[in-house]
Amino acid sequence: ITYKVRLKNGDYGGRFVYSISDNIETKNVYLQETGYEQAISSMMYESLWNIDPNNWKPIPGIAYAWETETTTASGDIQDGEKYTFHLYDNATWHDGTDVTSEDVENSVYLWQKSHLSPGEISKYVYKMETPDDKTFVMYVNSTGYFLWNDVTSVTITPKSVYGDGQTVNLTTITLPDKEDMIASGPYMWNEHVESEYVQLLRYED
Repeated sequence: ITYKVRLKNGDYGGRFVYSISDNIETKNVYLQETGYEQAISSMMYESLWNIDPNNWKPIPGIAYAWETETTTASGDIQDGEKYTFHLYDNATWHDGTDVTSEDVENSVYLWQKSHLSPGEISKYVYKMETPDDKTFVMYVNSTGYFLWNDVTSVTITPKSVYGDGQTVNLTTITLPDKEDMIASGPYMWNEHVESEYVQLLRYED
């Protein structure tokens, strides 16, 4: 979901009300299945890159730049492509801690387990690397823009909340408290009253 909302007078403040017609069923982004939940999470969570609503081209998200290289089979490297993403140094979670390449890698592991994610994530992604806290590398055994789009556009979540993506059971994760609803996007979770509203607040940083 892409929102085009502009300030009328250039000052921060005010309230933006967006209506949904049913309760949200889960706060776990890896299990949400309705547009209602996605409408809320899309304002809280980020991906490596976003879409410019004016021209539909990729623009920075958590990553400010990225490169694609063709790979040739050698050792544990397969024929396909290598994607390298460079994360913003000042990207933080809503609790003030840094967003790291390990969080990104862990999120991909979690999406490989989610029944909601594109099949390409499990089928084509065979290796990931985190050479430093702000560099994330992904290897795929095929090529093409649509593959790049599917495997790199996933929502990024904090490892500190969701646990080790390689071992955790997604269906047993519960996120009942405001303190657990940590994201990195422009709005942060504040309050939820079932059948009435979800309230998000602007993240000052």
